[in-house]
Amino acid sequence: KECVSGAIMELMGGGGHDRDLWLLARDKYLDDIDPLAPCSRDIIPRDAKGLCYIYITPHLFEMAGADLAMPQPEHFMAAFSYCGRILKESPDLRQACFAGIGKEFPVLALARDIRAVDKANDSELSTMRDWCALAPHKEAYETCTQSVLQSLFWGGENDSRAAIRFCSLALVKEQEKCFGALFNEATIYLKQNGVERSSLCAKAPKDFTAICRDSLSI
Repeated sequence: KECVSGAIMELMGGGGHDRDLWLLARDKYLDDIDPLAPCSRDIIPRDAKGLCYIYITPHLFEMAGADLAMPQPEHFMAAFSYCGRILKESPDLRQACFAGIGKEFPVLALARDIRAVDKANDSELSTMRDWCALAPHKEAYETCTQSVLQSLFWGGENDSRAAIRFCSLALVKEQEKCFGALFNEATIYLKQNGVERSSLCAKAPKDFTAICRDSLSI
């Protein structure tokens, strides 16, 4: 599966080693008619399709007519619509595609300065959520925002304050789900009984401190 995801990433942004060969590969595997190809084709094994959809996002923007240096909201809307073509009978693949769009938003909101992702200010964090809100329905919106959150937290490697602020800036009715997703990420990636878990809960808003400590078994 990881080989497939690496191949898709190379199709999206490779070409540095042998541009002619890269262009031939893009012509072979990408499709001007089906924006979801090759992920939608049998050439990609079923158990690898999710990773394929996560990393094909730049091509979706291209198919919508975007300049990849600066895609615009109308291109995000089109990309969501392309993901929506995936059958509802395959919810995992639909969500992977929507998540792929969300993963791009922190980088785009910060003008591609990946060093600053965990230092995003409130305006930049709100922009990420606003872009997710361009999604045509709740499924896509929620998957997109969770993907943004995961990108901000990055398995605990980033300063957690940006992820915490991202949840705090959500509508009140969305905050509980957002913080629940963040605490779940923390249980996966932060060592039990480690200082990182206590530090995260100490930074969380007071209304969520007890929930954080309970979720992280502190």
